Amino acid sequence: MTTEALDLLDRELGKRWFERRSPELVAAFEIQHAKALQTEIGRACRLVGLLYVAFAAVDALLIRDMVPYLVPARLAIGLIYVLAIEVQSRRGVRTRLLEFQCAIGVVLGFAAWLFLATQSRETTATLYYAGYGLIFMLVANLFFNLSFEFALLSSGLIAAIFLSWAVLFVGDTTYIVCFGSLYVFSFMLTIFLNYKYNRERYRVHLNACRAELRQQEVVKRGEELVRLSTTDALTGLMNRRAIDDVLRDLWLASKASGQAFGVILVDVDYFKSYNDRYGHQQGDRCLTEVSHAMRGVAEPHGYALGRFGGEEFAALFSAETTEQVTRFAEALHRAVENLHIAHAARRDHLSGITVSIGAAFSGDVAGDKPERTVTAADIALYAAKEEGRNCVRTFDRRMLESDAGDMLTAEMLRSAITDRRIAAVFQPIVDVKSGLIWGAEALMRLKDPEGRALSPEVFIPVAERTGVILDLGEWMLREACELLASEPALPVV
Repeated sequence: MTTEALDLLDRELGKRWFERRSPELVAAFEIQHAKALQTEIGRACRLVGLLYVAFAAVDALLIRDMVPYLVPARLAIGLIYVLAIEVQSRRGVRTRLLEFQCAIGVVLGFAAWLFLATQSRETTATLYYAGYGLIFMLVANLFFNLSFEFALLSSGLIAAIFLSWAVLFVGDTTYIVCFGSLYVFSFMLTIFLNYKYNRERYRVHLNACRAELRQQEVVKRGEELVRLSTTDALTGLMNRRAIDDVLRDLWLASKASGQAFGVILVDVDYFKSYNDRYGHQQGDRCLTEVSHAMRGVAEPHGYALGRFGGEEFAALFSAETTEQVTRFAEALHRAVENLHIAHAARRDHLSGITVSIGAAFSGDVAGDKPERTVTAADIALYAAKEEGRNCVRTFDRRMLESDAGDMLTAEMLRSAITDRRIAAVFQPIVDVKSGLIWGAEALMRLKDPEGRALSPEVFIPVAERTGVILDLGEWMLREACELLASEPALPVV
């Protein structure tokens, strides 16, 4: 719709003065112009009325004998004129009607002034003074800036009244030609300027509309980019970046007001086996269904739900107690279980998709970093997997003292680099036809603080969830580059 409107505006702006305008855009302009004129016309009338009365000072200088008549007439006409327009404007009378009354009011003011001035004995002064009638034409065409048809009506009547008066009451050919041509040319010039100003005002309106639409389009595109950058493409949930932002906001709120929060990590059980059995497309559909089910639980509460990566999800929300966090985790577990998605490739006695959930309440976690609560939820998730999966476990401090406490944390992974418990190995890639080695796959190996080897299936998911994967990846790239630099004999493919 925005593109179509912009195209219409561009076509309209490209039209020449004699080409037909778009009815839709003209109607929109008239509505906008009416709103602006509704607020301005009262102020303009007050100023015009004041000037009309103030010109009594010129009357006193040029036609003193008519002052007793002109001053009351000016006061009466000016006051009635201003009050009538002001009252109608405040009552919301249609703008077109107000414009018509303004135009006729200017004409009546001119006619009354010219009629009374004609009665003066100061004949010569009156003849010259009649030239001041051009001010009425300027007021109608330029000061009020009336619509073209009303400006044409009022200035045309003023010119016609003057010419009629000059022919009927003056009769001097030189005067008629001189002042008549002045009125006619002034009429032509001011009506042209009025037409030009109205046309330019219309173009200004079109350009303003175009600028507003382009601004809306820019804002919309910006919002779309932000949405894309914070949304998981497969599930439509928040992505890892958005979840990290929510975690930071919850942490800052916790530090500022003491409002605790909960973190829940969800892992789809045996999802790799599901992918191998049913294919990646079916795996994507499975993740989509799981995410929709959990969203149906989270959205009514206004809780943040996102995809951490792969088959892992996270939920974050303000919470008052550990029990509240546990109840929500149980609700997520039931929602997925109720999907009854078949999974015949599981390595246990079940035959459907289930999830393991680790939950943590920030009030139960000691530490000065928001990641500590995520690590606590990860510890609880590990405990859920160790106990057979398909269950919910909530973090408590005893987990740090149990067998589950031997599992990995973000701090342990980071210390593995400095303690040299991490190593890089390279598995050759051989061309089966020629028997030549044409490359190598870089693999990472890790040992726990006791020297026991840990499977990548154990430490890689933890590294991805806690963000340590970036440090590990940087270390691996550096190791591979150093190997290539230190072994000139190795071919670079």
